[in-house]
Amino acid sequence: MFAMENNLQVRCIPIGGLGLQMHIPYTTPPIRNIVSVIDAVDQRGFKIHISDMDVRVNPQGDLSMLTDDRSQIQKRRVNEIVAAFMDLPQENQSAITWWGLRDPASWLIDFWGNPEWGLLFDAEYQPKPTYEGFLEALIRQP
Repeated sequence: MFAMENNLQVRCIPIGGLGLQMHIPYTTPPIRNIVSVIDAVDQRGFKIHISDMDVRVNPQGDLSMLTDDRSQIQKRRVNEIVAAFMDLPQENQSAITWWGLRDPASWLIDFWGNPEWGLLFDAEYQPKPTYEGFLEALIRQP
């Protein structure tokens, strides 16, 4: 990403910000790696857009139902990512967008071929713990 950014800069092509696609499983990459990239983009002075967010909780296909354990891990992971974004100076925060709202409508199910619950709301549009983690990071006080 930074090599492309440097190439565009050398060619005097304006860059309005950098996006970080967040199609990730609940286990990787480590949060420190995500924070490191966010910090590196921030140090370059760019706006950051966390895009296409979903956090897979069933990458091995070992679950037929979402468990409380995986749901809590997903909540914590989303909270940590959003908190890192919210720690940025406001002028470098562009947006956080999700790749949908409700689990049954997620692309993850068709693409991976197993049950998945990567979004903020369940099948009945009820907020999941992940939604709580998302909101907690958005509204926390510095």
